[in-house]
Amino acid sequence: QGDGTENCLSFENILLRVDSQNLEDVDRVILNDLLAVTELVDRLMDNYEFQGALLALEHFFRDDYCDWYVEVCKIRLRNHAALRRPLLAVQDCILRHLLQLLSPFIPFVTQELWRQLHFGQEEEVLHGVRRLSAADLGQLFASAGVAASESERKTIGELREVIGAVRGLRPDRGSTLCVHATEEHGKMLHKFEGLILALTHCSSIKNSENPCSAVAITSWGTLAVQGNVGDGQEQLLRELEAIRKNIAANRAKLENKEFLDRAPANVIEGARRLLKENLANEEKILRQFR
Repeated sequence: QGDGTENCLSFENILLRVDSQNLEDVDRVILNDLLAVTELVDRLMDNYEFQGALLALEHFFRDDYCDWYVEVCKIRLRNHAALRRPLLAVQDCILRHLLQLLSPFIPFVTQELWRQLHFGQEEEVLHGVRRLSAADLGQLFASAGVAASESERKTIGELREVIGAVRGLRPDRGSTLCVHATEEHGKMLHKFEGLILALTHCSSIKNSENPCSAVAITSWGTLAVQGNVGDGQEQLLRELEAIRKNIAANRAKLENKEFLDRAPANVIEGARRLLKENLANEEKILRQFR
């Protein structure tokens, strides 16, 4: 987020800080996603489908913005400090608008964040600030040259699919990503190689006609991971060992009469709840071995 003095209060002024020449597909697509979620939320709210609207906002904020866009920005900023201003401007646009979308659901939290992030005057009430409609956003993005094309949306959607598929193979750090793809898709993988490797913890990508381990079928080809013992089973086993230690400790505590006699009721209930959660996590991991 910017230093506060740059925000100049309005969405339009924040957008002036966005240099379209320094933006990439991923930036334009996240702004397009903001436009799409605004359209969806407006439609759901008009139909009194408040839970659906809140779920749509949660999905956008957690999956599209935090888990995807923010992580991509971190990687890009490591090697390109000059991108800081335009990328933070994009994030400010998203956060400002998102706070307004969330305001009906969590008014006190959004009001405090609005003030802390300097998106309004000190005593300004967020609920009273006019929010841009989806049509307004679309016009602003088009005039600023930051609207995403259909091909850009398709490319970034497929890139996210590939990264999700590789993560699903649970590679250990330093693994090699083996790919069997067409020449066209191979070029796309090469174009985004740095991003794919950084977000999956693989060390390299190589062509492979016949991947020898568990594979994932994606829009850009067949993927496999080399160098991760048992296709992630080593990592799963480590997680299982840690969970079972927690289960043993929780059971010992709940079987201790002195603990049960002296501990407050809420502490005992918390220990029981924790045991239940650990047992569920153990079962979840064991299902992956079946």
